[in-house]
Amino acid sequence: MAIPIAIAVGSVLVAALLRLWPLGVLGERTAWLTFYPAVMVAALSGGWISGLGATALSIAVVAWMPLPFFGAVVLRVSADWIGASVFLFNGLAVSLITGAMRHSRATLARQNQALAQARDQAQAADQAKSRFLASVSHELRTPLNAILGFSDHLVRQPTLSEPQREQARIIHTSGTHLLALINDVLDIARIEAGRQPLQLTPMSLAAVFDESVTMLRLHAEGKGVGLRSVVAPGLPIFMLGDALRMRQVLVNLLGNALQATPYGTVTLHADEAPTVDGVRQVHLRISDTGRGIPEADLKRIFEPFVQLDPSAGHGSGLGLAVTREIVGLLGGRIWAESQLGIGSTFHVVLPMPIAESTAEAVAQSPAGVRRRAGRGTIHLLIADDVPDNVALLRTMLDMPGHDISVAVDGLEAVRLARSMRPQVVFMDVRMPGIDGLEAVRRIRAEEWGRTMPIVVLTASVFAEQLAAVRLAGADEALPKPYRVEDIHQCLCRLLPEDYEPVMHHDSGSTVAMSVISPTDLRMLSVTERAALHQAVLVQDRERIQALIDSARQHTPELAARLANHAERLEYSAIMRALASVQEGSP
Repeated sequence: MAIPIAIAVGSVLVAALLRLWPLGVLGERTAWLTFYPAVMVAALSGGWISGLGATALSIAVVAWMPLPFFGAVVLRVSADWIGASVFLFNGLAVSLITGAMRHSRATLARQNQALAQARDQAQAADQAKSRFLASVSHELRTPLNAILGFSDHLVRQPTLSEPQREQARIIHTSGTHLLALINDVLDIARIEAGRQPLQLTPMSLAAVFDESVTMLRLHAEGKGVGLRSVVAPGLPIFMLGDALRMRQVLVNLLGNALQATPYGTVTLHADEAPTVDGVRQVHLRISDTGRGIPEADLKRIFEPFVQLDPSAGHGSGLGLAVTREIVGLLGGRIWAESQLGIGSTFHVVLPMPIAESTAEAVAQSPAGVRRRAGRGTIHLLIADDVPDNVALLRTMLDMPGHDISVAVDGLEAVRLARSMRPQVVFMDVRMPGIDGLEAVRRIRAEEWGRTMPIVVLTASVFAEQLAAVRLAGADEALPKPYRVEDIHQCLCRLLPEDYEPVMHHDSGSTVAMSVISPTDLRMLSVTERAALHQAVLVQDRERIQALIDSARQHTPELAARLANHAERLEYSAIMRALASVQEGSP
């Protein structure tokens, strides 16, 4: 309070002195003119209290101390009192308006500071979340790597009894289910953090629809539920999009609709939505005649781990949450409408620009490699402090002509790389002493290590962390849990003069990837075909993978083709082949 009063007194005192000199010649004329600036300066400098104080002091100076300043009494007639009243009103207005402006500026400054603090806290929380997810991913994927790797290896062993092989399959299936759950959670986290890249390529919209609907048609027929798709005329045949993500969305929504529909029909309807900013859009409607969803639950169903009927025991409650995130990632929007006892409709609107090309090359991955004839010993270095990981990688690399050494920390990895000059280094990231990335950097800093092939094995699945692996100088970044095929493909890419890609076969011949034919499936027993049919029917990915692993023991070519379709969610090809087999002889 003292400061505003001091400002008011100082402003009026300066105005009064100016009135003495050099403005003393004005006498009593324009008595208030000198004090308007005093009120303005006081209000701007000290706020509305200073402004009001300056107004009151100015009136006191003019009214009760007139002779030294004006030579006569100023407030003599009614016109003088009107002038004083106008000055008082203006002084009050200036003080209040200026005070409000100062208050607004102060409030805005506080809000900006609070927003800056909130932004910093959000960034810190996002970084902490990323660190937590990366740590959890590492801690979960590292043991899963050993579980899945060794169980897969056991299933392939011909010496196991059938009960033992079934137990190994159960271990592998359970581990795969846990990995799928981890991937769903990380999918959501990556998408929310903007770290889930899209693979936009020319795609056939009709083919994606047919793939999704055909895959579930037998399931629908088994329930006595109709399943149909209606594509409006005029939709482009080829559009630019992420076919894998699109299939994931459609399979999720159609599968949920079938699950909620005991009788009636499930329909996928596709037509063109209004163009936005010159980009064409497609409107998908998945409608069912099921039990419906209560109004209060229509928004809640898209939240993670929400199950409207937990007693049903289906899934983990992540399907719609992942679907919503994928739709958002694709630049679209999703919502649901429902009436109890009548059915539900899920709407998805996605931007779908027309593709310039009309075909998409599908890269096929080999299931294994073999040594080229006449090549010498290959020296390999494994750097990992976890014995289980070392044992698994040794098993995967066990083939004639391989000489394998092991380092248990980063410093030893650098030392062995310097002394033995391996053809390939498999480097884990987390190790005592210096970590794998620092070890890679030290190898690359040496003249002998600049071209040495290095594969970094990491439990991280986040793009920026995988980028850090590349930045350190690694040739390959292989996320855990990896498969034997992944390790072999790395060898094939890094040492093409020593290895050639093949499909594993007793005769050692190369088997090309192709579509599945009924003849292929007749290589399976009737029991195996029935189990595969049931697994694909209910979209049990874990069971499908277990059956493929089993088939790999005696029909590796067919297993490779099945795996190729299963990894891309192209189940309709499997279902069509199975249906053809059922129509003919077993």
